[in-house]
Amino acid sequence: MLGLSKVSIILSMYLLGFIIAQTFIPGFPKEILLIQSGSSFGIIRGGVINWIGMVVGAQIAYEIIRFATERSEKVLEQMKKFEDHKYVVRIREGGNPALFVIRLIPYAPNDVLSMMSGFLKLPRLGYMLTSIVTALPYAFVFAYLGYLGSEYIQEPALLLQINIALTLSFTIIGLLYIGVKRYRS
Repeated sequence: MLGLSKVSIILSMYLLGFIIAQTFIPGFPKEILLIQSGSSFGIIRGGVINWIGMVVGAQIAYEIIRFATERSEKVLEQMKKFEDHKYVVRIREGGNPALFVIRLIPYAPNDVLSMMSGFLKLPRLGYMLTSIVTALPYAFVFAYLGYLGSEYIQEPALLLQINIALTLSFTIIGLLYIGVKRYRS
């Protein structure tokens, strides 16, 4: 299958799954996953994995929030907290063209933008096309950075172990944060 070993297939599925899932983990540094993808699979294959994961994750977040805001007052209240954020105001006023420009800004909060786009009920097709186009540079730049660093780590199994350790660490830290926050309130 395209010259991929079992470890490479597992690693690619793992990366793809976590690139999609990180959309729902605020503050999770997806750049680590994007760089690792480039390091493990090269610029093209790593960039494609990154791009697919980013687009699918953004679309899932958009659809979930859009569905939830139509059916849940609690979600509607949570999303209203972000209504006055400068990016949200620009998207509300400018629609998909404004989202396109904001998404091209490095380190703009793309995951929050995906959720807010669902909340603002931007047109689905325009949102999807914007996500597809704006994810390309980000996906391939980070794959390229990973490719440049791949000379330091040559073993995909080691990368998988490092990624599992990082994922567990971030999960534990996130759960501790949520627990402390709930305990205090």
